[in-house]
Amino acid sequence: MDDAGDPVIKLRSESSSLCLDKSIVVDLRQTSYLEWEWKVTVLPKRGNVTASLTGDQAGQLLVTFPKTLFERRKVITYLRDSTAAKGTMAAAPGPLFLNIRGIVVESGDNQHSKWVLEKRNLLEDFRALFGATPERAIGLRIQLNSQQTDSEAEGLWKTIRFTSQ
Repeated sequence: MDDAGDPVIKLRSESSSLCLDKSIVVDLRQTSYLEWEWKVTVLPKRGNVTASLTGDQAGQLLVTFPKTLFERRKVITYLRDSTAAKGTMAAAPGPLFLNIRGIVVESGDNQHSKWVLEKRNLLEDFRALFGATPERAIGLRIQLNSQQTDSEAEGLWKTIRFTSQ
């Protein structure tokens, strides 16, 4: 629970990675905006999505999209990074069958231990990252990791929802 008594999901890692997955079917032609609230209380030391040896974050919200037969599944990850600049777009590490691209939406101690409301247009972000327009989203994941930096990370999530505007 947060201070107002609302339910939250809290993830904490110590030199490890944690995630929660949810299968969804969302028509992005009707509800193309993704809105969520999150709070980071522990940032992994030196975490930076642009450097593979320190690619840890205290908050990630990943959205998965359908694939065609001969392509890798596309994933957008919205990041709360320790050091990469806000607005940074980068390929993110992952299994070979996934094409993961990240956008840093918060960075550093700027909003540390504060609830932050984020809102993103998935269609615009997908076009910027992949050069195409998806019709739907099929999965959500919240994640944090601290194994690359051998440190700790802690993040909390509240509302996650798709909206039309």
